[in-house]
Amino acid sequence: MNTLILTGLLSVLVTSGTPPENPVQDSSVMNLNKEQQEKILELFQASEEAITPDGFLTLIYEFDDEEPEAADDWFPPVQSGVSASLRWANDGRTFSRYFNNGIVLSKSGEWFHDAKWQPQVRMEVEFVSFTTGNSSRKDLVASVFAWSRKNSRRVGSHLGYQLVKISKTKVVAAQGKAPLLMHDEKLRFGFDLEDGCFSTLVLGSKRETTCSKKLLKKLESGQVGMIWSGGVQGVVEQLKITGRLDVDWIQEKIPGFDMNPSPLGQLQSVKSSV
Repeated sequence: MNTLILTGLLSVLVTSGTPPENPVQDSSVMNLNKEQQEKILELFQASEEAITPDGFLTLIYEFDDEEPEAADDWFPPVQSGVSASLRWANDGRTFSRYFNNGIVLSKSGEWFHDAKWQPQVRMEVEFVSFTTGNSSRKDLVASVFAWSRKNSRRVGSHLGYQLVKISKTKVVAAQGKAPLLMHDEKLRFGFDLEDGCFSTLVLGSKRETTCSKKLLKKLESGQVGMIWSGGVQGVVEQLKITGRLDVDWIQEKIPGFDMNPSPLGQLQSVKSSV
């Protein structure tokens, strides 16, 4: 993108970080009994899952092609061809002799979680780069929150250091400067969306923040995922999502779901697979 155009677009993103006067609140307060907590956990194939009575859900995905069901909660499906932009890292020789598991991201693409989340959600990614960055190539590896029709509104965290507005798989505005990718470098980054403000995360700490009403226009429940483009090639080892699901989405998946049932026990429900 032309530098002057990008600079002009920065005004959409730059903010003092002060939350808006009318921040987005949780659209629904849940009061789940133990049976309902278990039914919600049964919707997912995560490696580790936990949910509290008020509906706060944690999903951790460890990707291993010997247990491919962890990828079933994501779309489009992971492929096996060596030229696919989204595939299993089942051949360690392709990348590193120390590395065998995970999901390969290459070329350009997007990968979203099936669930719909309230706009109070956090996502963290463990990513290993197997390419060396080039500033002229405009590489992008972003954890993303997308909403509106066909997920057309997209805001993301590029490696945690740069907050980006995305159209399809391309950056159209940015705040902050992202470092170049380094070969065999392991990164942990993500985003936190809370009270109408979006923040990038590096090693769990906030880096760049915006509360721009233009960028977060008509913010509502949406989906989390990954978007990448440029000359990217690397592997997602782990993805962690924490937040509350959209109630309409739950009711669609679990007919007759009542978010305020008669209590059958309010113990936290936890499920994990070994």
